[in-house]
Amino acid sequence: MSGLKRLWNLIPAMLLWAMLSLFLWGWIFTLITDTEPENKLTVFVDAAIPDATALAVRLEQEVLGGQIRMVKAHPFTYAMLSSEGLSRSDVYIVRESHLEEYREWFAPLPEGFTAALPALRLWQPEGVPTGILIWDAETGEGAAKTYITYSDPALPDEDCYLLFGAASLHLTGNPGSVDNAAVRLAETLLQLP
Repeated sequence: MSGLKRLWNLIPAMLLWAMLSLFLWGWIFTLITDTEPENKLTVFVDAAIPDATALAVRLEQEVLGGQIRMVKAHPFTYAMLSSEGLSRSDVYIVRESHLEEYREWFAPLPEGFTAALPALRLWQPEGVPTGILIWDAETGEGAAKTYITYSDPALPDEDCYLLFGAASLHLTGNPGSVDNAAVRLAETLLQLP
């Protein structure tokens, strides 16, 4: 009986040890597989991304180089518990009905960005070009539809816009910006099938 009681008394210590081990290995994994914000580009999408890794790999093929070591692609649901990472994204793809809700996170389109894409429709709050149409719900056409599921049976079909992050470190003109790599990321997204 005393052996069983001793074992029973050790269970809380073993559970604590298991939890500490889990946190330690999780931290090590994150340290190995992640990098500083100055060295990665992030895109958050207000739609489903069936294979976020495939999208990130495809984007990396076009934008890696210089300081950029990785690209991360996430649906908005990825940041369900904390919007900090979401609010500091480099590029967004957002449903039209959510544009005003997240408006403070967006920077105006970089000067000259729309010159190469004059035929696309813009979102212009107060006359400032801020977003560019990436998915037209009426026609079912748009960019990156191979990687992004814009139509969700639980939601009404609506247009989606590509926008730049106001807190992005990769957009010239933003405070603390280190380069203009977000523009290359956006251009790549607009050209994906």
